[in-house]
Amino acid sequence: MRLTGFISDLIGGTGVTVAGEVLPFGEDDVQETIDVLGRYYVNDVIGMPHHAPAFNPQAAAWSARYLYHVIQLMLLRHLGNEQLDVLLIPFPGEIDAAAIYTTDLTFRHLPELFQLARSLAPGDPLVQRLTDTALQWPFSAAGIALPAEPALDTVLDHPSLRIAYVDRIITRRDTARCNNPHITALVLEALGAYPEKLWPELPLLLKK
Repeated sequence: MRLTGFISDLIGGTGVTVAGEVLPFGEDDVQETIDVLGRYYVNDVIGMPHHAPAFNPQAAAWSARYLYHVIQLMLLRHLGNEQLDVLLIPFPGEIDAAAIYTTDLTFRHLPELFQLARSLAPGDPLVQRLTDTALQWPFSAAGIALPAEPALDTVLDHPSLRIAYVDRIITRRDTARCNNPHITALVLEALGAYPEKLWPELPLLLKK
């Protein structure tokens, strides 16, 4: 299965398919994948508040490969744990606002993949790796229980990412993120005068 087809199916909301063995992606395939995500970016920014960060081709290619290999590792159980370090390599560039938003074009599916991986094999090292990934990319990880407070400066310093991140916390009812007083203040500001109607559990949580 080509990476381009995988990403096109992912964006289209249809079922995705991965190859039954680990094979290198061709340069043309990777470039086409970047082009597909670039077009998706153009449509996606329309729904972002303020001015969305720029498109980062390096982050687009990396995140597409990463998500593809995550699904391979979930499905191809003959792949050993040593393949985690081979296939799930860290992002080699700077994790700035552009990288965060571009990576999210694919990583916004990370919470669902995390839940699926944990339901299949809670103690699998892949689950721990996905937890580490979520901690490094918190903009895409609302709804995933994290073992520590993520670094949010880059997200919160960017007006577009900050508002979108708070909206995701509210949408996913991620009460754990509200353990951070700064996040709580932003959430309450976004909810306005009627937080008890928009997120009934939140006022009760904050009173504890």
